Amino acid sequence: MKRHQKIVAVSIALLAWGAILNYVWEPTPPTRQEEIKAILAQAEPHPRTFCPPATDRKFWETVQKSEGTPKKEGPPKNKIETENPTFPKEQALFLLSKGTQQECIYHTGEWLPTIEQSIKTLLQSPWSDLHIFQEEFTDLFATGTAAGLAFTLHQLQGELDPNLVAATKQKIFERVIYPYINNLQEYQRRPLYWNRDACPWLETKNNWNAVCISNIVYTVLAISPDLDLQAKIIAGSEEALQDYFATFEKDGYLSSGIRYWNYGFSHLVFLAERLLLASNGKINLYKMSPIIDKIVEFPLKWEVYQKDGKFYYPLFADNRNPVGQSWAWNILKHRFSLPFTPPKTNQWNEGNPILDLLLNPPAEDEEKTIVLAANPHHTLFESSGTLISKNGLATAAIKGGTNHEEHNHNDIGSYSIFLEGELIIGDAGSIPYTTDTWERRYSYDLQNSYGHPLPVIDGQLQHNETKAKVKVLSSALTDAADQITYDITNAYNVEGLNSLIRTFTFKRNPEEDVLAEITVEDKFEASRPINFETAIISSGRLFPQGTTLSILTGKEETFLFAKGSEPIEITCNPLQKVPGSLNNFTRGQIALKNKTDKGNISYTLQIHNPRN
Repeated sequence: MKRHQKIVAVSIALLAWGAILNYVWEPTPPTRQEEIKAILAQAEPHPRTFCPPATDRKFWETVQKSEGTPKKEGPPKNKIETENPTFPKEQALFLLSKGTQQECIYHTGEWLPTIEQSIKTLLQSPWSDLHIFQEEFTDLFATGTAAGLAFTLHQLQGELDPNLVAATKQKIFERVIYPYINNLQEYQRRPLYWNRDACPWLETKNNWNAVCISNIVYTVLAISPDLDLQAKIIAGSEEALQDYFATFEKDGYLSSGIRYWNYGFSHLVFLAERLLLASNGKINLYKMSPIIDKIVEFPLKWEVYQKDGKFYYPLFADNRNPVGQSWAWNILKHRFSLPFTPPKTNQWNEGNPILDLLLNPPAEDEEKTIVLAANPHHTLFESSGTLISKNGLATAAIKGGTNHEEHNHNDIGSYSIFLEGELIIGDAGSIPYTTDTWERRYSYDLQNSYGHPLPVIDGQLQHNETKAKVKVLSSALTDAADQITYDITNAYNVEGLNSLIRTFTFKRNPEEDVLAEITVEDKFEASRPINFETAIISSGRLFPQGTTLSILTGKEETFLFAKGSEPIEITCNPLQKVPGSLNNFTRGQIALKNKTDKGNISYTLQIHNPRN
């Protein structure tokens, strides 16, 4: 081999070995856990909380002079309340929260015995919401209890019995943190199961995910200086939170409604702010979802009315009115360009540890997402086919959706119609939660379709199967009127039913002094003669008169005019009374008198302006 050929061969060999060595010795990219640990190590020292402990009198004396601060109170005079170790855990949590606040604000030491007794009671009590669930696991109550205790341990550090503090931390780790770490590891390998795993909500697409994770991350940051532990929990939580963001549709729609937006997303806000603080802004949950602006603006589009600081929304699923404005709005205004100024809320109405954030809110963020104002006349959430129609004091919402939703009711095609926020007819909303409302969910009228303004076909209600899904056939939204047409056939398992079409029309100011005229029409076709009826639901008094129905709600009387392809009959009967429910609802049936294989029923409601 010639000399120059040898040089070339050696050079090629050296290059090959260099490539191999470079591949072998190239440093492994850091894991997300390692990245987070490095971020936390560079951030301000532990503990990373918004409010300093009670011993920082400069801060708390300023709070003491603030508007709305609770007045100074002494602990309960009845010693049984503080010395009996069997007083209820709910009372223990209340006294723990109240006592911690009083000690932070006034720092008298009077509440310390009550606080310590409350902690002892909680250490001896089950940490699960056992009136709903039969087995104890790491649920909303357990994680909330851990967060409340962590807040107290941080705020009153150095002032509580050291042995009690150690026992409390041990209980928190055994009951909440260790099960969470174990299930985070399982979550990477397999599905998690209810009634088997401690934290099955890790991979659920609902508010449990955000609430429990928020509570746990706060707890760890407040009571443990271990950066490895903090980083492990935060890294695992980031992945799991993707399931929470998947709760929302691409247009921001949330099928469980405003009640669970307030609950779930508010805890997400709390967690996001906590992590921004703990990481000097480098861990930003607001950037985890590409639809974060849609999620933020959902309540603006979903609202149907507001008055005197009270807010009204559609009553689909497990919702109720009126609704208080979430404290989260007063934080989100720092992060997003909201089209309105959120009303002031009493921060002292919020429990620990959220109070910690509200007393010392973040500085305004220079990076903002533009959030659009809701249309004054209508909003259509195309992901679900759900429509909000408005005209001043008169508002309506009609629901599309599926039978595979969180807090599901069998309610495809249901609606709510309001005058000044008061329900005239439509979906009655939630009933009190008990074990039965989950385990025997559709045995209750207000959770099955009988207690919703929906058809009954040949004696059959809407079924429970997840295949049920509305199909939007058409929609036309203008300043004068909104109309949407649904095919809801597959919500029923009725032999011979070929089609069931529901059309909802909302006309604005069709006549002088008439705010809105609302018409609901149901058309059906079948391969055999069937019985057909539709229904209205109201908490008012109903008085049928031929084909007219008088609806008396409060001081207002509204008339509903019905007609059908065959002679019709209107009858009324009370709906099943639910224990613990404050309202009684009546069902008005509008039925064709004769069986037929093809027909329709329609009814029209005129809403007059009560202020004229």
